[in-house]
Amino acid sequence: MATGSADTNIKVWDVRKKTCMQTYRDHASPVTKIVHSPDGRWIVSGDQQGFVKVWDLHAGKQIAELKAPGAVTDMDFHPNELLMALSSTGRQVQFFDMETFELVSTTPHEQGNVESILFTQDGEALLSASQGWLRLWGWEPVVNYDMVESTWPSLTSVAISPSNEFIGVAKQSNVVSIYLVELNETAVFNASKKKQVQQSPPQVQQPSHQQQQAQQQQQQQ
Repeated sequence: MATGSADTNIKVWDVRKKTCMQTYRDHASPVTKIVHSPDGRWIVSGDQQGFVKVWDLHAGKQIAELKAPGAVTDMDFHPNELLMALSSTGRQVQFFDMETFELVSTTPHEQGNVESILFTQDGEALLSASQGWLRLWGWEPVVNYDMVESTWPSLTSVAISPSNEFIGVAKQSNVVSIYLVELNETAVFNASKKKQVQQSPPQVQQPSHQQQQAQQQQQQQ
């Protein structure tokens, strides 16, 4: 198990022995997210300054560094390919080739921060959750297959159920709320609708000048 914290350190733990096996100290700001690669060879950590570091657990060292346009909010590995998606307060999702560590594509800016992302189980699309919206993306090239409006605030955890329901968990003060979105009618899970979308993909709604000013004021506060 790996953990990251506000002290900027990454720790790798032996759960059975309850001891720390390795500590990595190369981040300069609090660590906001950690994920394991599907094969268990790497851990990837992101911080508040947008730096993303790839660590080889066998070699015990950093092997690559990526950069996000804002504080890292979430990361997810593709289930079948050496591809990783990364979201941040830069209001975008980035896709990286994890064989070359090069940027593959970037989604358009959204109105708010992208808080959570998740590849579908078959790897056909990526789901991104921002405040009030769920979007389904392709990445090579970038295609917004579909979007669903919702009433949720910022989400802290997401998942897809066996019955193709998107599950979002939000926490405000001492209240935990669970939100469900039926995915079977979206373009990714509906083959005929997906074909139509590929011919004319939905456009991401861009914030107005007034909305951009309001977002900048909120970030300054």
